[in-house]
Amino acid sequence: MPNLQRAFCVACFWVALLGTVFPAAAELRYAAELLPPEIGTPAGMNDHGVVVGSVEPAGGGAYQGVKWDPATGLFTYSGIPAGMEKFFAKDINNAGEVCGTARNGLSEFRAVYWETGRLVMLPQGGDYNFSEGNAINEFGYIGGEGTSAVEGFEHRFGVIWDGRWESVDRTLPSSKTPPTWHEFYDINDSGEVVGGAPPTDDFYSRAVRYDPASNQLINLGKLDGTERSKALAVNESHVVVGYCQLASGNADARAVYWDAVNVLHDLTPVLPPWPGAYPVRPYRGAWARDINDNGVILIEGQAGEHRNIFLYNPATDTEAVNVEDLLTGPSAGLDMIYPVCINNPGQILCYGDNWAPMVLHPYEVEANQVAGGTDVVADLMGGAGGPDPGGCDALFDTVTQEGTFTGHYDTDGLDHFAMMFLQDDAAKDDLAILLPGDPFQYWVLDFEGGDFGEAAVTLHYDDTLVGDETALQVAHFTGGAWEYLVPTALDPVGNTLTVDLTSFSPLVLVMPEPATLGLLALGGLGVLLRRRKT
Repeated sequence: MPNLQRAFCVACFWVALLGTVFPAAAELRYAAELLPPEIGTPAGMNDHGVVVGSVEPAGGGAYQGVKWDPATGLFTYSGIPAGMEKFFAKDINNAGEVCGTARNGLSEFRAVYWETGRLVMLPQGGDYNFSEGNAINEFGYIGGEGTSAVEGFEHRFGVIWDGRWESVDRTLPSSKTPPTWHEFYDINDSGEVVGGAPPTDDFYSRAVRYDPASNQLINLGKLDGTERSKALAVNESHVVVGYCQLASGNADARAVYWDAVNVLHDLTPVLPPWPGAYPVRPYRGAWARDINDNGVILIEGQAGEHRNIFLYNPATDTEAVNVEDLLTGPSAGLDMIYPVCINNPGQILCYGDNWAPMVLHPYEVEANQVAGGTDVVADLMGGAGGPDPGGCDALFDTVTQEGTFTGHYDTDGLDHFAMMFLQDDAAKDDLAILLPGDPFQYWVLDFEGGDFGEAAVTLHYDDTLVGDETALQVAHFTGGAWEYLVPTALDPVGNTLTVDLTSFSPLVLVMPEPATLGLLALGGLGVLLRRRKT
């Protein structure tokens, strides 16, 4: 289609066919990052994305704590406390302070506080012999348990330590005497600790919340028809999450949350039916594993051998969303198996395919529902004619099946872009020599649930991030390689360019020179030759 005719069609159909496109809305998507093997078994993540875990050093040796900072790529190892043989890190706060548990060869265990250059076993208090540190808040207070053995029976109760001062802050009250089996999993910045403890009149555990203002252990109760409950996490708004279940096993667990005034809510009705071979509701087992300060609850669902991870915010959502449905690009199709935690920016630490540990990174897309037809126009991010860079228009010659046109625009560094949307080292290297600068501009476009023929896509770029605009091209990642598209139309005054596409993927604004493209061709030939030799 000649450029003048194309421009005329875009202008006409934008006015005439706007009714075929529904208003755009922001939607959440995730990109998965596989964690490096040096992190071992991850257990926690702070709001900076720093992950803490436990690892057995290469070549053997004792398990020790490890921190991985994705911003620097550096690993920090804890070492082993004196007199102990292993250290398992369990949680990390935004200051990088870590808590965990050390064990020796006699199966004795001690709560531990770790910050860079400092690894200490926390003092024992009261009459307990062993201790475990399970969660740490932003003030360095650690929630966990102390255990004593009396006449052959274990008595376990809650403890709060001040990690920074290496002291016992307080021993929590017990739900019954002696405290037969108290477990505590999380602590918030208000000093509330949550877990499970059996009530005076029952053997089975009940979810409990420790209220520091009254120094009381509050029984949060259970759902009718279940025998026990546990609280696993608490946020700064005092909302607690966990589960209720029959004593017979995990198959009958039900995810729940307790609001700030301790009212119990069953999450089973908000879980979508299990797809495929298990089109059932409720799930046979579901656990609310974590909640962030934005109120987003992280849920594990299980039906037979099948597992999924869900997100649900009681304040805004009517139904939980399957995280697998939010994965895009190279992450699409991954199986999500077990959730560990969710931080305040929305990053999820979890296990995926083959129990591989990974972090899911959120990003926002704008979405437009597009009806079937010919010469269909859609826009995203304010449109290419809007005032802000990133806007996008698309003229679809044919939409054979109604779908959702989605887009994400950003300026970013190469490492982060490649981790989110490429996960291909060779493609990253090829792109590096073509970028006009750092940061650079890119669009991630998709047409979900539908099908189209060809689309003339017009992009509004930021001219402050490019040099000679007449040399601009669009790198389109398709079939595992970059395709370099010369614009069919370029407007240096309006800062827009148009390219023709038959598929969507990451689109990157590049400024290749002829010599550079020649080198890339030779480089590609070299890759082919190397592959044939191997």
